[in-house]
Amino acid sequence: MNEFVDRFCDVGPGCMETVKALWDAWNVWCAFTGEEPGLRKHFAEYLDDSGFKEPSVKTAQAVRTGIRLKHNAYNLMGNSYV
Repeated sequence: MNEFVDRFCDVGPGCMETVKALWDAWNVWCAFTGEEPGLRKHFAEYLDDSGFKEPSVKTAQAVRTGIRLKHNAYNLMGNSYV
């Protein structure tokens, strides 16, 4: 998962992304690379362990702070693996 984050995500204090968007992008990346995506629970544990926490104030959708998809993440995936 580290390569996925390094290549397709921005990380930092001002970043925030929905868990759904991160999970969906992770699955697309796995399809391109042939990697097994694993369970969503393990993906959430990775996010926790990497410091991408849920905000203290609950939102309508589950989000993680400190991470967001690059605006062109899906284009980067296609150019890298197709």
